[in-house]
Amino acid sequence: MANAKNIQITEIRLPSSVTEIGNESFRGLSSLQTINLSDGLASIGSAAFYDCSELSLSSLPDSATSIGRYAFRGCNKLQLSSLPPNLTKIEIATFNYCRSLAFSSLPSGVVTIDPGAFAACDNLALTGLPPGLKSIGMEAFNRL
Repeated sequence: MANAKNIQITEIRLPSSVTEIGNESFRGLSSLQTINLSDGLASIGSAAFYDCSELSLSSLPDSATSIGRYAFRGCNKLQLSSLPPNLTKIEIATFNYCRSLAFSSLPSGVVTIDPGAFAACDNLALTGLPPGLKSIGMEAFNRL
């Protein structure tokens, strides 16, 4: 998004028909605080909310099956209590520097956690990892 630093949008209301949020759709909207994500949302693209530092979501739709790399990187106020149940992969740096994440478990179907996926997530309090987990990337949980 060109010149996103000059745009002061605090809330976005998406129509319920949206099933995909593309790469870098809202990147750099540092004033964005809330966005409604409907139950039909299946995919959140790479860096879709990168550096939306004021974004304060408490949940993602259960329908989401794909969250791209860097999707929420730098979303310091993201307060997710859980992740969508059908995720199988946490991409590279998806939640990097999401300092307010505080969930205690990952979806049971997660088999891959890519490098830096949860790096610098200071409040993350995982009590275990999914039983079918096959791969944990370099620095996936660095600086917790």
